[in-house]
Amino acid sequence: MPTEPKNLTSIAADISNTQRVPELSDNGFNPSESSAICEYLEDLQPSQPIYPSDVKSKARARETQAWLRSDLMSIRQERSTEVVFLKRSPPPLSSSVQSAADKHLQCCERLLVPNNHGLFGQWSIANTELAPMLNRLILAGEGLNAVLLSSVEAANPSSSSPYRRPSSPHLVPRNSPQAKPMTAARQLILLAAALAGCATDGSYESRPSPSLPPASPQARGAEPPQPLPPPANVVPPPALPRPPLMPLPYPGEREGRATVSRLLPASIADRSGWAADIFTAVAALQIQASPENLCAVIAVIAQESSFQADPVVPGLSRIVWQEIDQRRNRYGIPKVVLDLALLKASPDGRNYQVRIDALRTERQMNALYDDMISEFPSGKTLFGGYNPIRTGGPMQVSIEFADEHVRNKPYPYPRRDGVRNEVFTRRGGLYFGIASLLDYPASYSQMIYRFADFNAGRYSSRNAAFQDAVSRLAGQKLSLDGDLLRYRNGLPVAEASDTQRAILVLQPRLNMSTTEIQGDLKQEKSFAFERTPLYQRLYALADVASAERLPRERLPRIDLKSPKISRQLTTEWFARRVNSRYLNCLSEKGPGT
Repeated sequence: MPTEPKNLTSIAADISNTQRVPELSDNGFNPSESSAICEYLEDLQPSQPIYPSDVKSKARARETQAWLRSDLMSIRQERSTEVVFLKRSPPPLSSSVQSAADKHLQCCERLLVPNNHGLFGQWSIANTELAPMLNRLILAGEGLNAVLLSSVEAANPSSSSPYRRPSSPHLVPRNSPQAKPMTAARQLILLAAALAGCATDGSYESRPSPSLPPASPQARGAEPPQPLPPPANVVPPPALPRPPLMPLPYPGEREGRATVSRLLPASIADRSGWAADIFTAVAALQIQASPENLCAVIAVIAQESSFQADPVVPGLSRIVWQEIDQRRNRYGIPKVVLDLALLKASPDGRNYQVRIDALRTERQMNALYDDMISEFPSGKTLFGGYNPIRTGGPMQVSIEFADEHVRNKPYPYPRRDGVRNEVFTRRGGLYFGIASLLDYPASYSQMIYRFADFNAGRYSSRNAAFQDAVSRLAGQKLSLDGDLLRYRNGLPVAEASDTQRAILVLQPRLNMSTTEIQGDLKQEKSFAFERTPLYQRLYALADVASAERLPRERLPRIDLKSPKISRQLTTEWFARRVNSRYLNCLSEKGPGT
């Protein structure tokens, strides 16, 4: 293709409003310029992030992109992308541009860690912008920094690789034997360059993200502006291709326990035991043993039990007496008859009345209920399935969740007395608690939303944000509790929820049948819900109506109720309290008290 400026201008004018490259074509929509394309891709597929999830790494990626676009213009002018795509041989770099190239490679050496995958241990869009700039120099015969060479080698660390890392830490000299055989490296970087396209060679204008026009004020409940409905058979755009992540080496048992021990509060008893049980659970679940994940676990333990394997529950005997009295009244049992039964000796030698009065921990109460069910006449009728404590262990994990989890994944320890009893042990409580907190995929930008999910149920933070979008678009006030359907005993019921009814009001604009909407809503407790037509179409409408991209995550509004809670608390209170401990742990001060 002719690449003289007049020809490029003519071609660009036909497809681009601004006559700039690179340009993305998406079903007739053609955004141009690297910043606009990146922002469009980020908004288009939030479930397939193009930036690192860590806030600091994301900022570093954007910094790298701005640097590549603004500070390397002299290299672009003498090493245009014709070198990359048309294989043209340019003259040697001028002395001033050679200095800029050397500085560029030195900066890359600091950014890229040897044997790491990309800039941040995984692919990001910043990698695809860095690759074409390196390719300009490599394909023109320029030297390649040794650290960059080893970073490329990490993708194919063959001992016979023709581009093994040289021993010298300096640039590989031009025309040296080491600089020649770069076929595999070229293929790798050309692949990234093909994804990124051709960066603009003209002048670069630093600019903020474009501002959207302010939304006109409207009364609550008023119908927002109606965008054009989508075509009848709109299919969500396919997920962006992601290069495979290079798995990080998993620490050995000794190293893993030592890492956990360093993060644990200094004052806890049996520090080594806690470290061993936490790391064993993380390893069994194949969760990355990163400081972020470990501090999240430590923060929840500190909040829920203050590192007591069998935490004391204030007023536990009163809770049990109230439950027994309710059961007696329900089944019409005279009080004198039940009192006589409670004076019977139990398996541990004490009578049941004494044991109830002495109750302090959940494990004691669980053993008491087991004995009453097996020893009392009609004990299974009176007490079976009515244990008032639904959570237990050092992380206060749901016993119902533990029962479900062992049906899907192997439990790493021998089970002695059933799943419920395992929850009340330190090892079992930690294993199921860590699974509940971390063993599921989520698109959250911050750990605080996992803390809210731990308290309210998986994906509650995502679903609460979805409910907020429905509420805004339909003009109806909804409870942002993270449940899109109505449930009874953990199963959805036929009765429509307020959220369902509000969505059905929007049905013509969503261009979906009732059956299709219901089918998508049934996926609300899974990661797959984010890829459903309902989720994507509703947010597309809500974003346009609000003249901004609405949040895809928010803390649910739920009042906490439990026999063990004696004051008014909320899920938001819990999530923020745990998050403060988490941040303290990451700052190496240990979880707060």
